[in-house]
Amino acid sequence: MRLTEICYKHNLYRQLTATWRVQSKRRKILDVGLKSRLEKNNMVIYDAMDIAAIPEPHIDEIQTLQVTPIPKPDTKQVEASQPIRKRLLAFRDNNVLLEGMDQAKRLTNTIEPEPNVLPQQLTSLIDAVKLTEQDDLAKRCILSSIAFECEQVKLPIRKNPKKRMWVFPRDYGISQPRRSRLLNTRLLQLCELISGSSTSNERWITRDARFAVPLHWAETPVLLDVSADLLVMTSSPGGIPPVATVTAPPQGPPSFPDYISPLISLEETDFEATKFEDAFPLKGNTQGPAVHTAIVNFDKEVVKNLYGTEVLPEQITSRSLMKAFAFSLAQARRIHGDKVQGQLDTPVTTQLIQTDGRWYHFAVMQLNTTDVHDANVCNYFWSLPVLEMYGPQSGYDDGRPVVHDYNASVLKTMLAFYNNGATKLG
Repeated sequence: MRLTEICYKHNLYRQLTATWRVQSKRRKILDVGLKSRLEKNNMVIYDAMDIAAIPEPHIDEIQTLQVTPIPKPDTKQVEASQPIRKRLLAFRDNNVLLEGMDQAKRLTNTIEPEPNVLPQQLTSLIDAVKLTEQDDLAKRCILSSIAFECEQVKLPIRKNPKKRMWVFPRDYGISQPRRSRLLNTRLLQLCELISGSSTSNERWITRDARFAVPLHWAETPVLLDVSADLLVMTSSPGGIPPVATVTAPPQGPPSFPDYISPLISLEETDFEATKFEDAFPLKGNTQGPAVHTAIVNFDKEVVKNLYGTEVLPEQITSRSLMKAFAFSLAQARRIHGDKVQGQLDTPVTTQLIQTDGRWYHFAVMQLNTTDVHDANVCNYFWSLPVLEMYGPQSGYDDGRPVVHDYNASVLKTMLAFYNNGATKLG
């Protein structure tokens, strides 16, 4: 072995330790007369072995106490004396349905007349009004929201499914709710710019509009407590006209398995702590502005399954259906009163756009009846597949702001939604 400095020090310490171990055995303790001198000075001397000896344990006598046993109360009498707590289930912004569209249709008594297709009333409005440079303006809106915004906050922690213990450096940038709200606000302003004087109906935009709709499903109280990130209101008292004629459905909503409750995955809350009453973002006159289009934000860090699984595309579509039903039912109760039941004389139509700031899901809800158990009349729901407005790599590319894979159909569909229900178009 090479004799390095560290090895030399190690061997030197080992040799010294061995030397002292040997010397300690040969060494004799000399008597210097310390004991006799201490005794002359009347000092008490103890043997070290007596002090180091472990004393024997001393156990005192244990006195037992006679305790009177406490009688156990009767369980039946206790349950009878306590008040019965009602079971309240709620659907909120952070919930999704476990079984997706089949469960949503069963809960809301809804059918899809034509899957993955919008009504003819809306498709006829696509390209009805347009500008030659509207796509360039839309790209500017995208870059202003995802690249030019100066907000810098901590972004969610990245995770690698294959390397769960790997720690990524902390990312800073624009938060998802702000990025989505900025883009949607600018796109609505662009729709107003493109429409111009082609529509005589006024539009108002409300932020963070909360709706609360209580109902009973099979004697179980259910509260739809949802909100819209941006809510477009129209000056037309009746809102959007009905899209389709109400007819008896050939078959009702899809059958749901008997071994699964349609209320599964709804959040159970305290009945006393939650107000089981209607809530509408506007107060006062019931003939005022009506709900036109609701833009709902989807934040994957907030919207999750109760069982920790990933949100599926089918569950995203069912979330649009549940929210559109809540907005339509709240509008119907505002017009006809809280006690309205059964089939409506004039159906309530509501448009909904669900987005995370990059992909968009367009849906239309026509509320024909408020009775979720009506077998003769069903509600109608139309929706498109999820559309991506731009690619995930959009932003800065080699220091230059670029929009990759731009999809012009998103702006066209949003413009058709914005102009739907107008008194005149030209």
